[in-house]
Amino acid sequence: KSYYAKDLIKGLLISSANDAGVALGEKIAGSEWGFAKMMTNKARKLGAYHTVCKSATGLTCCGQKSTVRDLATIFDKAMEHPDFASIMRKEKAYTSFGKMLTNHNKALWRVRGATAGKTGYTDAARQTYVGQFKRNDKEIIVAIMGSETMWHDIGKMVEAGFRIWGDDLAPAAAPAILVSNKKQRPSGSGEEATEKALARLITELRSEKSSVISGSKKYPYM
Repeated sequence: KSYYAKDLIKGLLISSANDAGVALGEKIAGSEWGFAKMMTNKARKLGAYHTVCKSATGLTCCGQKSTVRDLATIFDKAMEHPDFASIMRKEKAYTSFGKMLTNHNKALWRVRGATAGKTGYTDAARQTYVGQFKRNDKEIIVAIMGSETMWHDIGKMVEAGFRIWGDDLAPAAAPAILVSNKKQRPSGSGEEATEKALARLITELRSEKSSVISGSKKYPYM
């Protein structure tokens, strides 16, 4: 069959259609491997220095890797593209041949302020997510890997992000980036560790244009 590229892109972004990703990659670069190399180079240009792509889909592949910071960085840049942003904001969309696609990003109707996002899952990475949230003049990017309760974790991170991302911390025009990799937990335990982590995070928010809040579910600020 033949498909319009716009339909394949919608299927990929909204419904996680991996076959659409492969078809697009082969059309653009001649092979999925060639497209993966292009993706890796593009990630470097965007500032995602720890990302290596070996496939067009993100499915587990030897040598493929990324980080929550890189996911957030890439998504933040991608949202500057009007066509990409428009697709990612839709709860439902239709292809040119009438098929309805339902967005896998349940945050759009579950989390206040959600504007766009992309879900993912593999046995190795577990539940993953990256998305944008806006409330009033504040904007945050949330990225998560290694979750088993993703929607719960995202909700907690978003509330913490907007609570911390106040006028006294940084300019409203600079989005905060919140990331959580549950396989990498902060050292220490109990209230002392939490206080130290919060102090570090606030310092980062004050000093960096694009800041990172990292931690894990067991800490109150997450």
